[in-house]
Amino acid sequence: MDYCPNLRTLSLNDNEIEIVPAQVGNWVYLKNLHLRNNRIALQQLNLSNNRLTAIPKQILKLNSLQFIDLSLNRITVIPDEIEWLQADELNLNNNQIVQISDRISRCKRLKTLRLNNNNLQLNTMPVSLLRDSVTLSLLSCLEGNRFSETQFQQYDGYEEYEKRYTAQRREMD
Repeated sequence: MDYCPNLRTLSLNDNEIEIVPAQVGNWVYLKNLHLRNNRIALQQLNLSNNRLTAIPKQILKLNSLQFIDLSLNRITVIPDEIEWLQADELNLNNNQIVQISDRISRCKRLKTLRLNNNNLQLNTMPVSLLRDSVTLSLLSCLEGNRFSETQFQQYDGYEEYEKRYTAQRREMD
């Protein structure tokens, strides 16, 4: 199955597979990949540069993920379902995001959120993300959005976020 240039659907369900076959990355027309009931502990998921217009809800409950890359897509909204996210890091750089659900602060493991080069205005940034998120310690959002660093530093909840950021940096040193 090394050369399958026109393969659109592949079902590998119930096979005790532990890793996704490397050949999958070469099948440019693959639209559906079914891997239900296997032994895959997916840690990184890269869906960058795919013209996605929404965050696929199916990936939000994958509990072994550490990193999800959804950069360079056409995503405009971070929906309420984001609270299901089980990853440590979410990269949404270079999308068209204009709205973020305040439920993002409920993500239990999210430590790093990247939102550079979107269409964000400061008032669309949920205060709860800065103030109430227990785990978020790195929020990258200053480049390519509609607010300045100074405005961000004066935003409600910034002080709480800054304390988490500083504590995390001290832990790493």
